Amino acid sequence: MIYCVAFSEVELHLGGLGFRRVGQTEGTVRFRADRPDRLITVRAPNVNGDVPEALINDAFDAAGLIPPTWNVFWCD
Repeated sequence: MIYCVAFSEVELHLGGLGFRRVGQTEGTVRFRADRPDRLITVRAPNVNGDVPEALINDAFDAAGLIPPTWNVFWCD
């Protein structure tokens, strides 16, 4: 079973932490915070605008950020 998060929720949370979107490739989206200078790369959302919770939490951990408790739902 895969739990997902709406990418808009991830983007909103990162915005609240001072991050802004700075780039996107086919499979990833990059955000940067100016103070302190930090970067986080997360998986791009699927066609429904969702992303697996585990991958988002891994990206937060890799960036040294504590992931919040997301509103999750089951998805494929």
